[in-house]
Amino acid sequence: MQLRVLETSESVARLVALDLWESIEAGARRLGFATGRTMIDVYREFVELAEALPENWNWSGIQTYNLDEYVGLGPQNSRSFHYFMQQHLFLPLALDNAHTHVPNGLAPDLERECQEYEEIATESPIDVQLLGLGINGHIGFNEPGTPFSSTTHIVKLSGATLQQNAPDFDGSEPPGKALTMGIQTILNARRIMLVATGIAKAQALEALLYGPVGTECPASALRLHPQVSVYVDRALMDGVLERQQSKEVPTHEIRV
Repeated sequence: MQLRVLETSESVARLVALDLWESIEAGARRLGFATGRTMIDVYREFVELAEALPENWNWSGIQTYNLDEYVGLGPQNSRSFHYFMQQHLFLPLALDNAHTHVPNGLAPDLERECQEYEEIATESPIDVQLLGLGINGHIGFNEPGTPFSSTTHIVKLSGATLQQNAPDFDGSEPPGKALTMGIQTILNARRIMLVATGIAKAQALEALLYGPVGTECPASALRLHPQVSVYVDRALMDGVLERQQSKEVPTHEIRV
């Protein structure tokens, strides 16, 4: 696991966007995307990089796969993750809708939607998977207790997750269920890039970096993957170190 500590959240977003672009230049064509406030800056930086591309640059070979979506929200709902992606990435890059994949929160048969989405997402390995980090250690919408062997599934969202996401709903109650790639689905990616900023994520990042590998912290599953990069800002890392009673180096590799 490679840990990248940058001074500001803006620096984090810039480096993640650059690293993602370098992966595309190196041949990555199947990209896994995440949503959330942390990703807004990442996608803005990525779009700025794309604006400097030659006019003949062709995005037709790129396929995108989003981690999750709320049950009951469709692409036209401004609170949906599909809408988020349209606004922040798909439309600015003029990506073909046929090449962008987001779970369908309005599917009449949600179990079947999960099965079909799992087949699409794992048809071949995702080259690069972007992740955020929930305050309870979730990745995608895989809440604490989710088996590491899980594939795309329906999840009942925890109180902590609902509270974290409430500001995005302007006082109304967020949906209580979602569709999400499973932890095993995420681990199938060739490379994983996790992005986290702000001291509120300190407990979750501490559990990821220093805690035991187990389902209490879903993100700890990333320590089982051979190619993971974690990007954080200085404020968050300082918060983690303040929480640590001992500064012993963990048994897994962390490079700064």
